[in-house]
Amino acid sequence: MTTASSRESLPLLAGEKAAACLQEHDVQVKPLKYRDIPKAVEGVMKAFANDSMMNYFKDAEPLVFQARQRLDVATRFADCVHRHKIYTVNRGDSFLYYGVPGDNEYRPPFTWILFLTVKAGGREMRKRKHEFITKAMALIKTAIGDKVEDCFEVQGLGTVPEKQGHGYATALISIVHEMADAQGRATYVITGDAWKYYESVGYKLIGEDWFGADNPNWHGPPGPIRLMLREPQPILKR
Repeated sequence: MTTASSRESLPLLAGEKAAACLQEHDVQVKPLKYRDIPKAVEGVMKAFANDSMMNYFKDAEPLVFQARQRLDVATRFADCVHRHKIYTVNRGDSFLYYGVPGDNEYRPPFTWILFLTVKAGGREMRKRKHEFITKAMALIKTAIGDKVEDCFEVQGLGTVPEKQGHGYATALISIVHEMADAQGRATYVITGDAWKYYESVGYKLIGEDWFGADNPNWHGPPGPIRLMLREPQPILKR
C-alpha cells in the first residue's frame, strides 16, 4: 500500500500482456482449501515483503510482527475458505479473497481470534492499525457512502515474486469482475503500492490519504492509502 512514489511497484500483472500470459501459462484458478493455507500464508509473506504498509506495521513490533502476521493471515484465510470467498493459483502462489454484498464480514470464531491478535499487539501497533482503519473508512464514506453496501470488495490479492508476470492475478480478479458485472455492481479495493495494477484492470482512483505523516515514531516516508473503484461493465453477448 506507498511521496513514496519512488517506492511504488507493479507486483502483479498489468496491461496488454495479460491475455497472452493467461493463454501461454494455462492459468488454473481453484478455490483455496484448508490444506493449502500454510503455503498461502507463506505466499502472502513473500508477496508483501516489501509493501510499504506492511513495513509500517512491522516497524511497530519488529520482533513479533512475522508471527502475528502469519496468525492473522491464516485466520482470515480459514474464514474465507469456510465462506467460499477465496481463490488461488497453484495452491497459494497467487491468491484472492473478496467480499460480496451481504457477506463481506468475518464470522465467529475467526472474528474472536482476529480481535485477540489486535488486542495482543503493543500500543504503537494498535495506534497504527487504528490510523489505517480510520483513514480507509473515511475515504470510503466520502467517495462511496452508503452505496458501499452494494459493492463487491477485493480484500486481498497478491502473487509471490517468482511467479509474477504469469497472469495469475489477472485470472483471479477476473472472477470477481465477472460476478460483479453479472449483477451490475461496482467493485472497490483499498490499496497503496499496487494502484497502477488496479488502474490497468479498470479501476479508477477515487480517494487518497497517507499513513505515517503525523507519527513521530515513524521515520520513513508517508505511505499512501488509496481507494480504487471499478464500475460494472456491460456483458457482451456471444
